[in-house]
Amino acid sequence: MTRSRQRLTAVPCSGCGRTTRAWSRTCDACSRKVGMTAGRVVWDCAVCGNPIDDNDGYLWTSVRDAVRALDAEQEWKQRHGSVVTIEELFELPDHVPWVALHRGCDPQPEDEGYWIDVSRLRSPWDLIRWTTHLSEKNWLRATNWHEVVGRAADRTGARHP
Repeated sequence: MTRSRQRLTAVPCSGCGRTTRAWSRTCDACSRKVGMTAGRVVWDCAVCGNPIDDNDGYLWTSVRDAVRALDAEQEWKQRHGSVVTIEELFELPDHVPWVALHRGCDPQPEDEGYWIDVSRLRSPWDLIRWTTHLSEKNWLRATNWHEVVGRAADRTGARHP
């Protein structure tokens, strides 16, 4: 039965005890609080190791290196064809890393690349939205974005499928 057809009985909110709808289990005020605190993604600087506050740092990757990695992968595929040995698989280029950095810790702040302010990557929903946006970039598959999202999910308590 869809939510709109459910019988809406009043139940106590699991957060504060106020009356709310049965299908939500939390009142609107508690839902907003939980959404702002639970599951918040914390990014630690790769240089100093300290957490990065909003507007004080970013996730960064080198697009130039990602494009080079894609070119190297294409060359590898042309050299090896479709049947390869395990040893040959180790010759594939590594994924280009995304790095979390404080603005003040960035060893090469003038280096061009793609960066996202950590304030825009604080919730699992932010990560989903950015993954959708980044998936339009042809160079994304040469990066370790999938690992970044997986680690962030682990840190927010998400369960593995």
